[in-house]
Amino acid sequence: MDLWDYIKANPKPLLTEPKMPEAKDYRTIGVSTRSQSTATASTSPSTVDHTHEETRSVQIAWNIFTFKSRKYDTQRDSIKDLKDWVNRTTAHQYNSSCIPAESLHKWYSKLEEHASMGMVKENKIVRDKYKAAMKPLTKPPRDWHSWIITWEEAMSLGEQKKFADATDSTIWFGDFIDAIKPALYYWATSYEQNKQEKAEAKTLTYRAVANDLRRETRFKTKGGSIAKGSFGPTHASDPQLSDQSAEDEDEAQQAQTRSKRNKKRRRDSTSATEGMEKCLVCELPNHQIPNCFYTFPEKAYEGFKPRRKIQKRAEENLKKTEVITMVNTVKNKKLRKSVDFVDQDN
Repeated sequence: MDLWDYIKANPKPLLTEPKMPEAKDYRTIGVSTRSQSTATASTSPSTVDHTHEETRSVQIAWNIFTFKSRKYDTQRDSIKDLKDWVNRTTAHQYNSSCIPAESLHKWYSKLEEHASMGMVKENKIVRDKYKAAMKPLTKPPRDWHSWIITWEEAMSLGEQKKFADATDSTIWFGDFIDAIKPALYYWATSYEQNKQEKAEAKTLTYRAVANDLRRETRFKTKGGSIAKGSFGPTHASDPQLSDQSAEDEDEAQQAQTRSKRNKKRRRDSTSATEGMEKCLVCELPNHQIPNCFYTFPEKAYEGFKPRRKIQKRAEENLKKTEVITMVNTVKNKKLRKSVDFVDQDN
């Protein structure tokens, strides 16, 4: 039997337990015939006929009762098995509200309500993990490898649960760049320009991005120094390898020196730009409105592709009165310069 017909909306009514037929309900004709033939010594043909008819009716009624009983027993056993399975396989907080005497339809409605509440909670967990993984870094993490694994796990979970931001590379790639840019500004800027086209074509995968970041940070520890053991073990005790070991140590020392030099360069570069205000249009550092590609697209270099998030932010800022005034001032200055240039030519 198909129990779904008794569970879904507008369920079919369940079978009721059949009533056993009684022989007395089928003797009316026979008793009446015998009372009318008491004066006759032998049994009349009509009495014999009615007796056979009674027996046949009783047999038919019994067959029907047996058929209905089997169907009822099958239904009862199936319902019991299904309820036992629900109690075994669902959490107690879900099935505790299912009363044994209630119908399957009521059980299903209660479990569906609990499940929908669970999905809301699960979606919140996925969203929170994604947001935590995409939180912009205020400084390089102590262990880049652990950070990348956490980021991959959040992306994998979001992809499995079909979280919108984690399945759209035009969104998650921008969030990824925003997250690592404070710690790896130059690499992130260059990487964004190289991979933006793939992200917009939705051919970029988070696994590929994670592997690229691993290659970039494989020798980095907290503070940007070279991790101990990055260049393999030394073999000073082995005379045949002593020269090679010395060369490896020299190479490691040189790499560490280069790293410190680069770190000082980055620190000097950062300190030089700390006092600079951000552009009032795109809110990016290192330039002002006259040199903003989002304000004056004609100034952008060939191949420049504006990012949607920054473009949207720029469009909103360009609606502000003080920004409009400053942009018009820049435009008027350009216009006056061009007019003066024409006058000098004349």
